[in-house]
Amino acid sequence: MSLFDTVEEISLLAPIEQEVTVPIPFQVVTLWMRSDVATGERGNGRMFIRDPGEDNDRELFSFEVDLTQFVRLRQRVNIGGLRIVRPGVKELIIQLESQPDQWQTVARLPLEIKVQEPKTEPH
Repeated sequence: MSLFDTVEEISLLAPIEQEVTVPIPFQVVTLWMRSDVATGERGNGRMFIRDPGEDNDRELFSFEVDLTQFVRLRQRVNIGGLRIVRPGVKELIIQLESQPDQWQTVARLPLEIKVQEPKTEPH
């Protein structure tokens, strides 16, 4: 893995006039590690996405975190496109189920959505 293909922002070349899904395939990779390296653990995780200016999260993906055989686990989530509503900071929110039906946010990944203004030629 390298950081050369890390996505931190997406620049659109046209204004956002209505909700659109942009076909941008990428992966979200999370690294999990046992709290005690000598003891195996297992749990559930989930990923949400929050659009700029919204309070509601949409669940994207649920997954199992299985650390029974290995001390560390890299979980990869493939995303084929993003729903774009407006410019601003979109957040990917990663949660771990600490107790049954009790979820703890363990990471927030910002993704900035920008709209490039068209360049005007001088007359």
